[in-house]
Amino acid sequence: MIKTVSKIVKNKKGFTLVELVIVLAILGVIALIAIPRFGTIQEESKRKADIASAAIIGRAAELALANGEQESDINLENLVTKGYLDSVSNPQYKEGTFEVEVENGKVVVKVDTSEVYPNQTGRYSQQSEQQN
Repeated sequence: MIKTVSKIVKNKKGFTLVELVIVLAILGVIALIAIPRFGTIQEESKRKADIASAAIIGRAAELALANGEQESDINLENLVTKGYLDSVSNPQYKEGTFEVEVENGKVVVKVDTSEVYPNQTGRYSQQSEQQN
């Protein structure tokens, strides 16, 4: 029995301190690469969410126009009240609120002064990109 126990103790293998330090160094390098990238991905997601929200608001305003609503009556509050939108959230990428402007049948959705809809580039307008 004692011989069996001593064999088990002798056969135990583990990691050396050097191996553990190497693994920790590799994990540190991975973290240095991944963490800044995560922040960039998060900002990009917020920007895309704002563009999608602006598109929904813009299309709701266009639907209201198509249904005969007056241009002067089209704003976020009326779009929600009349059932064109369920609710309106605040932008995530920039501070401020969404604003709807309708002029000569053209719908524009802005966040502060930045035109977000319609926008074929999939980005905030150049003016807003320079402000960030």
